[in-house]
Parts: sequence; C-alpha cells; structure tokens
Amino acid sequence: IARKSLAKIATTVHIRYLADIVRELAMALYEGYRLHVRAATLHSVLLAISATYERLDSTKSSPFDSCVPAMMDIIQQDIFGDASEIKEVEGVKKRLVKEAMGAKSFGSLELISSMILFKPSLHSTHLQLSSIHAIVNPFLERLQDPEVDSKTLSKVKEAMAKIVVGISQNSSSTSEEMLPFVYATVAPYIVTEESFEEYDDMSGSDDEEMKGLEVSRSKPRKKVDKEGASKKNTRKAIVWAPSQLNSANDSKRAHEIKMKDKYELRRVQDGANAPKLTGSSRNESLKSKADLNSPAISCGVAFGLSLLYAHLKRNRSSVNEMMGDPFVKILAICVRQSKDNNAVLLSLKCLQVLLRLDLPSLPMYRKDLSRSILSILSSLSCNTQNEMVQGSFKTLTLLIVTDRTAAIRYLDNEGNDTLTRSEKPDVPKSDDRIGQSLNKGQVQVLVSILQSALTDAEHHNSTFGVIRAITSTKYVSPEYYDLMETIIKMTVQSQKVSMRQQAAKIFLQYLIEYPMGKQRLENHLKQIVLNVQYEYDDGRLSAIELVCTLINKLPLPLLEEYCQLFFLPLVLQLVNDESKKCRESVGVSITALLSRLSISVLQSLYEYAIRWSEDKQNSQLQRMSVQLLGLFLDSRIDFMKKNDRFQNLVNHLSRSLQSEMGAVEHTNVLLAKEWEMVYFCLQTIEKVGNIHKKVLWKDTEMWKTIIKSLVHPHPWVQLVSSRIIFSHLSSCEPNQFSKMIDESASSIILKIPASLFEIARNLCFQLNSEEEHQAQDVTTMAIKNLSWMIQIM
Repeated sequence: IARKSLAKIATTVHIRYLADIVRELAMALYEGYRLHVRAATLHSVLLAISATYERLDSTKSSPFDSCVPAMMDIIQQDIFGDASEIKEVEGVKKRLVKEAMGAKSFGSLELISSMILFKPSLHSTHLQLSSIHAIVNPFLERLQDPEVDSKTLSKVKEAMAKIVVGISQNSSSTSEEMLPFVYATVAPYIVTEESFEEYDDMSGSDDEEMKGLEVSRSKPRKKVDKEGASKKNTRKAIVWAPSQLNSANDSKRAHEIKMKDKYELRRVQDGANAPKLTGSSRNESLKSKADLNSPAISCGVAFGLSLLYAHLKRNRSSVNEMMGDPFVKILAICVRQSKDNNAVLLSLKCLQVLLRLDLPSLPMYRKDLSRSILSILSSLSCNTQNEMVQGSFKTLTLLIVTDRTAAIRYLDNEGNDTLTRSEKPDVPKSDDRIGQSLNKGQVQVLVSILQSALTDAEHHNSTFGVIRAITSTKYVSPEYYDLMETIIKMTVQSQKVSMRQQAAKIFLQYLIEYPMGKQRLENHLKQIVLNVQYEYDDGRLSAIELVCTLINKLPLPLLEEYCQLFFLPLVLQLVNDESKKCRESVGVSITALLSRLSISVLQSLYEYAIRWSEDKQNSQLQRMSVQLLGLFLDSRIDFMKKNDRFQNLVNHLSRSLQSEMGAVEHTNVLLAKEWEMVYFCLQTIEKVGNIHKKVLWKDTEMWKTIIKSLVHPHPWVQLVSSRIIFSHLSSCEPNQFSKMIDESASSIILKIPASLFEIARNLCFQLNSEEEHQAQDVTTMAIKNLSWMIQIM
C-alpha cells in the first residue's frame, strides 16, 4: 500500500520532486531486505510516471534527466551489489520478501531509457554526463574488466537488452544523435590497429599470386654457385603464415624485436590490485589487447549493433549517405572477424538497410563483404529457415544486383516484383557487378549453395532474391544452367503457390533476357509446354499461367517462329483437361496467342480449325474446332470480319447444330446424352450475335434448332439457348411483331409458324421440372423470357 501511495504521489506532484523521492529511498532503505523493497519501489514509481510523463522541451534536459545518476546507483546496487548477493545465496527464504522474487531493476532500466532526453552531444558541451552516458557507462566499464565472470556478463547482457528496447521507444532519439553515439560505442571494440592490419592483409585479391620479397643488404657480396650455400645477400618470404606477421625483414629489425622482448621480460607486476608496474615504466598503464571474439567485447559490440539496427529499422528514411557510410567499415570487419552469431546477424541486418543508400565507401568493401558472407553460407547448412542464412542471402542480393532500386522493391514486397537488369549508363552490365563481388570460382560455390537451398521444403524470398540478382547480371556458367533446370521443375512441383509463382518469374526473366543458343531455347520452350500436361491440377495451372505470360512477353518474331509449338498442345489441352480452371486458363492463353499474331500466321491457324471442323469421322476434332472458332471471335474480330468469315462461320455452326439436333424429334430431345457439341455451337452462336446480330436473322432452320434446344436435358444447353432468344427478341419493341420487318429480330417469330408457342411451351417445361433438377440461372432466364413474351401476346 505504501509503495502504491508513493507512486500516486510521484505522478501528482511536479517532476522536479522526483529527485527528493529517489534521495529519500536511497537513505531510508539501505541494507538487508530493504534493498529489495527499494528496487521494487523505484520500479513502481517509474512505471506510474511513464504513463503520464510528457517532455515539454525536446532540446533541453528536464528534472527527470538530472535524477538518472541517482537512480542508476540504486539499480547498479540491486543488480551487482549486496542485494544481488543476498538473492544468490543458497538457503535464503526469498518468499518471505516478495520483492526479492525476480529483478525489477531491469524493467526500471527500460522505463528510464524510454523517458530520458537522448542527446549524447550534451556530454561534450557540459561538464556533467548526458543521461544516456549515465545509463550505459557503468555497464561498459564492467565489460572492460579483464576478469569479468560469466554471471556478471549475463546480467550486463540482459541490462543492455532492456536499454535497447527502452531507447527504441524514446521519441527524442534522432539519427543525428543516435548514429554518432553508436559509432563511438562500437568503434573502440572493432576499429583497432590490429583489426585494420588483419583486415587489410585478408582483404587482398584472391586471384593475385604472392611474389617473393627480396631484402638486400647494403654491401652486396659475390655470387656463389647454385650447389653451394644459399645466397646470404637476399632473403625471400614466399609463403605467408600467421606466425610470420611480426617477423623481421632485416637484421636491424630483428635486433629491435629481440631488445623489446627482453624489455618485456623485465617488467614486474606486484600488489593486490594489479596492474601496477615498477621500474622505469611504473606510471604507464597496462593495455590489454582487445579481442573481438572475447565474451565481454562481443557483448559490447552486440549492444551497439542492436541499438543501430533498432534505430535504422524505425527511422530508415532519416538516414543519409554521410551518416551511414562510416558504419560500412565497422560492419565489414564484424562480419568477417566476429564469431558471435548474434553480432554477425545484427551486422547483416544493418547492412540490409545501409546498402539501400549510395554509400561512397561501398565499392572498397563490396568484394570482401561478399566473400565473407559466402564463407558464412559455406559454414552453415542450407536450411532456409535459419535466420543467418536468410540474412546472408538478403545482404548478398543487395551487393551483387545491378539495379538496387528493383532489389529493394523486391525485398520490401516479399518477392512480388521482378529484378531486371537496369539500363542506366552508370550501372555495370553483363556480369561486371558480380565480378566486383565474387570471382568465378566463388560464384560457382554460391550457385551450388542455392541449388542445395532449393531442395529444402521451406523456401524463402531471400533465396529467390539471390537467384534473381545473379540472373540480372547475366552470369553464364554450366552450374547456373543446371540451377535453371531445377527452377523450371519447381514451377509445377512445388507445394506452395507463392513458390511456384516466384520460380516462374525467375525462369521467365532468365528465358527472355539471358543469352542462349537456339537449341537450348527450343528445349526450354518444349519443357514449358510439356508441363501443361502435369499430373496435378495446381501444378498444371501454374504451368499454363507461365505459358500465358511467356506468350505475352516473347518478342513477336520469336513468338511467330514457335507459335505451332504453343498452339497445338494448348488446343488439345483445351479439350482434354478435366479441370474447369485449367480449361479457362488455356482459353486465355490461346486468346493471348491469337491476339498477337500477324494476319498471315493467323490465317494458317484458322485453316487448321476449318479443316478439323470438316472431319465427320472425329467428333472430338469437330468440337475442338467449334471451341477454337469461338476463341477467334474473342481475340480477333478484325480478322473474322474480312472475306465473309462471319457468314461462313454462321453457316458452319448451323449445319453442325442441325446435324446434332435437327433430326431429333421433340419427344426424343429429352433423351439426348451428347451435349458438348450442342453447347459449344450455341456458345459460339451467342458470341456471333453479340458482335453482329443481323447475320443470324436470315437462318430460320438454325432458330428452329435453338428453340428445340430449350428442352435439352443438360442445364448448360438450356441456359445458353434462353440467353440467345432473350438477347435477340428483347431488342425489339412489342409493336414491331405486327408486321414483317426483315431488318428486325421480329422476323424470326413471323417467319417460323407457331414459334412463339414453341418457345413458351419449352420455357414452361423448364419451370415444370422437379425441384432437384432445377438450376437457379436457368429458372431466372426462363422467367425473363416469359415476362417479355406476355407483352407480345
């Protein structure tokens, strides 16, 4: 109750009284179990204040910031002091003091970090520490202790994680303040003289051969025979080894190293609080060599990188090239030298944001970054669910892609865009960009890694992003062609729709933009067309969609050259496919093909359809020709209007329809079992009527067959017949049926005796069928026709 009351008081009074509250807490609760109560009370007060606290001036420190050092003293004592020791002692009954359960100080760190004024630059302009330095410095100082134990290190990690969460929620943090602070925090751990020397040595070209280094003496001696002693006037360092990094090149340097080693042996350490030195260098502090992979250094680096990534993720648009460029060197060193997976992963994530900018120093580190990432991928199993693998693939995509804007759009849209090769003059063409990042052997290794990654059941956009990036560079190798064979199989065999779609986009980009011979192109086209006969519907539908997209994307001369390769398999699939979705997709593909071809090529395909329609022995060919003629109407009206093709088509449809139903008596129509040919003939007649109605009004025999089709047992035939009659007869006014008008649809009723009665009777027959046999669309269209006929009667 007292703690809750104090929290309410803190929220009621002015924030300047918070210092008095913290001081009284520190003075009143200073030992024993009171230490736990003090930490819990501070957390309750901060939690209550955070709900109502608002900063009035975002440029000046507030009374809250002045309380940070005092609050940090309480938190440090709770985490590392006597209170922590009491909690860790075995046998202590912590349940007697509920405040001893858990650690509220970590939550207090998060609350303080979210409310302070984040302005590290105040540290350089004022004598006192800025708020963020007051929070972070105590933990960084503990990491500098060479004898820090693992228990303390785990507490520092947890505390720094809470600080990162709090600062990421702080509204006063800006890029101008955050990025210099992160650089100043991380750089001392990474950017050392040793790291630069090692980095420069390791970042040399892998393709250059190391030459012998000759060191000559000042006084050359006479030459000796080859079989005699080795030459003493020169020394050669041909083979490089890590142990030779500090080896001497001449006698003078060797003497200096020997004297330095003797001097180091004379240095004596004494006292309980080492390092304290005696002798001539007693006032010189002992400097320990920083190791990037030591647990303490890795903890500090991970803290800075976490802070950087959290800020970049939230304020991506406010970071420019000048602010982001200094981090390229730090992140490159960390990716190459760090063995801490967390630090490497954070570095990759930061690079994924910074590589979106036009960084001046990127060309200097592009090759080394790419090779370091490739080394990481080689050391990991190709599990695409591994976050490190995904981060490596995404970063590598931004490093080797030719069009950075397209790569950014692809990564942001989760793979819905296509990476194409940029035509800008400043962007390298061919495989220049990938040559700037990886050599030929390394690209082959990368392609083999991608090949293994594709065999995983769970794919991710990052894997396809690297493949698209390589495709955009037009890199040519046998391994890459093998990779494309795997991609084309994935377009139909993958279990996920998104994976099939992305594989199709990659292969389409490869097929259209990539250099390849005529035989290879023809083989790929045959494989694509062959996939439309795939066993399962989902894969077959993806293959048909790929064919349709390819038809729309191929250059017209190439499309006309291979139109027969597409046309015949698609037409057969249109008739034989059992899936309605696949048949509709095939129809769309054939329509796209016909709409792009020239008149001469289109004429040859039209002759195929007419020839198939005249084959009386094969009913399937006749049905296929009727469907195909309907697609000609959908795609090329300009072609069908020439050379009396409309009238010839109507005559052919009339003959086909009458051969199917014309000889059947009215009573036997109900027993008809063959419906496909009748349905597709009526469907094509409907398309003709929608384009050119008058061409149908002269053929009375065809209309008799259409009226008879109203009582066909198949509902699709009934529906299309009703639509044709309603579309034509409802276009006339009721008074037009009083006299013969050849240029009107009313002539159909007047020329055919008792036709109005036949139509009404057949429509009533449709409505009189049993309820389980009725179709909603057929019933609705019958009612519309009867309503119109009543006006005439």
